[in-house]
Amino acid sequence: MKPPSESDLNRKILENVGDALICFDEQGEIVSWNAAATEMFGYRKKEAVGQKMLFLLFEEEQRRLFEQKIDEVEKNKGPHLAPTFELQVVGMHGQQIPVEVTLSSFIHKDARYFTALMRDMRSRKKRDELKNRTQQLQALSRLAGKIASDFNNVLSVVRGYVELMRIQIDERNPFAKQIEAILKTIEHAEKLDEQLMTFAQAPGQTTQNVDLARVYSSLKDLLLKLLEPDISLKEDIETDLWTVRGDPQALKRMLLNLFVNAREAMPEGGEIQFKIQNIRLNEAEKDERGISVGSDRFLLIQIADTGRGMPEEVQKKIFEPFFTTDEREEKRGLGLSVVYGMVQSMNGVILCDSQVGRGTTFSIYLPASETDEEAMEERALESNGGEETILVVEDVPEVQLLLLELLQTVGYKTIGVSSYQEAMDYYRAHGEEIDLIISDVVLPDQYGTELIRKLLEERPDLKYILISGYADQLDIEQNKMLFQGHFLQKPFHPSTLLQMVREMLDEDGAD
Repeated sequence: MKPPSESDLNRKILENVGDALICFDEQGEIVSWNAAATEMFGYRKKEAVGQKMLFLLFEEEQRRLFEQKIDEVEKNKGPHLAPTFELQVVGMHGQQIPVEVTLSSFIHKDARYFTALMRDMRSRKKRDELKNRTQQLQALSRLAGKIASDFNNVLSVVRGYVELMRIQIDERNPFAKQIEAILKTIEHAEKLDEQLMTFAQAPGQTTQNVDLARVYSSLKDLLLKLLEPDISLKEDIETDLWTVRGDPQALKRMLLNLFVNAREAMPEGGEIQFKIQNIRLNEAEKDERGISVGSDRFLLIQIADTGRGMPEEVQKKIFEPFFTTDEREEKRGLGLSVVYGMVQSMNGVILCDSQVGRGTTFSIYLPASETDEEAMEERALESNGGEETILVVEDVPEVQLLLLELLQTVGYKTIGVSSYQEAMDYYRAHGEEIDLIISDVVLPDQYGTELIRKLLEERPDLKYILISGYADQLDIEQNKMLFQGHFLQKPFHPSTLLQMVREMLDEDGAD
């Protein structure tokens, strides 16, 4: 077989280069145009050859930059490779394309020619922008978590003492109605606090395998009532969906917020398209979407509206708490920021694609469960109290006092300490007397998880409960097994704590 000529080989190589490769002469006239250039710009080779190179650069500033780089190359009399630089070029249909350009020059038959190797940067720019936006939202979520942590402590104390007052007074007491009014106000504050904690990616209290189709089905009647008569719903729910690990109630709130957001985007009516499907993504597809989890199996939740759409500058802010395009004060809330927090806490990703006048699509990718076994039902146990001894480790004095009084009210013996070291010292001296430990996750001198870990080394059957207003996400990731089934999120109802205490004490020691 006769080998190809060098010129034929070079031509084939140039045509198959993955980046746009354009050759032009000293007058700036294009003389060569490869297939990748056609794909990038939209112009066929016969349409591009003979045109001036600057027709790809509409903005004057970009033209000056390009000419400046050509001058730098031209000053060198021999073959020369210029440093890479970034440029904004314009495609056939007016779309702006960020490219990375490498210029070089060569002499052919006493004439100088230039080559521009252009790499499309749109995917990389999109990934970088997504990464930066994610980092900003994560920083904001940490701030929200720290604020909510203090708010949690205040609510826990107020709720606890008001509940104790209600228990101790007769319903005919003239203050009974005032106490009920206070409790309703506390419930309102707790809902706001719950939203803040969701945005802050706090660990869920109930994590199980969840069938999204079942969640949607249980919520569908309510969703339909939320929609105006001039808004139609088109749904596409795949059969045999994989399950996801999450909190069913949190997932319901997520869907509710997305539907409310879609409704608000269509004040004049329109259509909502809702989809749930199994999807497999390869590494490149995950990278493009900013997904870092190792699995290739995901549940795609997609909700698209035909509403007003959003400009790019608005899309960058939609997941921030209290941001809204509606200037009415009552419309300011945590809707999409809460959705963002929920998705992040499940190791998922939420993406927004919107165009002004053409509507908005939210796409959520949640990793599928590794196993699809049925979720365990929570045991319904009565919180009748007991006579066991409980060590409470809590550094906020008001919260510690509340916990001690609450436990003592139903008969438990209690000891209160304020730090990791105090807890270790007391346990070393009286460990055999302690039946259960309740510890805040964040202590002044160490994490509560480290306290439990140390004590479990000495006593593997130790019974414990971790409580927190805001637990550090890194600590949660590193101590998943400690949190599983042993965590209570502040603020909590007193009966919830008492039920969990009784449940832990009644366990046979086998986790």
